[in-house]
Amino acid sequence: MNLILHRILDTQDLEAWARIRKEFFEPPYTEIYTLVNKFYKTYDKLPSFEELELVTRNEKHANYVRALQE
Repeated sequence: MNLILHRILDTQDLEAWARIRKEFFEPPYTEIYTLVNKFYKTYDKLPSFEELELVTRNEKHANYVRALQE
């Protein structure tokens, strides 16, 4: 499932984002989904990997984002 999140963030695919749900993912990807969704609700756009890493205050979550980006 990390490939799906990677692809959505990499391509900024709002149509795909609208079709996925948190329940589709297992930890730690549920946490990344929550971070992306919170960013989307706040800024009305999907975050880039860099933006997501900047707004992530938890080091563990930031590591997940960095791993997803690779």
